[in-house]
Amino acid sequence: RPDQDSTVVTSPGSRYAFGLLTENESDNVIDAIYAAPMTEVLKGQPHWRRITGKGDDVSGFAAHGGRIDILTSKDAPRYKVVQTSLEHPSFARARVLVPEGRAVINQIVMAKDALYAQTMEDGAGGLLRVSFASDVPQKIGMPFKGSIGSVAASPDRDGILFHMDGWTQAPQWY
Repeated sequence: RPDQDSTVVTSPGSRYAFGLLTENESDNVIDAIYAAPMTEVLKGQPHWRRITGKGDDVSGFAAHGGRIDILTSKDAPRYKVVQTSLEHPSFARARVLVPEGRAVINQIVMAKDALYAQTMEDGAGGLLRVSFASDVPQKIGMPFKGSIGSVAASPDRDGILFHMDGWTQAPQWY
């Protein structure tokens, strides 16, 4: 389609490349995600497997090893995070990793130790940490009540960096 963009991205924490289809990035929705092993991509013979499609309402994803965690608003207006295998992907049978709650999930990022989700509830920013060992979402205590502007993670390091400010707090990185 003429209004569709395609991009191939990689993640240092995964042995897969990801093909993304978007509609000119106009509505923050990823129309489709495909995955292929990096070994196949480097040989010039990728076998792309479809992970999500247009009706899956995907706005973000993060990969680690052989898994992909997907941020979706499908049947969850405040968003949820689901997880599927990259070897045998199935969005329809994906396991709910972070269920929809009171807070809106805005973004997910992957670090060496865990998946992190940026949330917002009643105008205040929050963070959830989902350890690879337990796959149980845990709230991270915030330094004060405020908004989170940016979240950054590296698959080579534990933890995250986040930028936060508030009505009486100057912007700072934590």
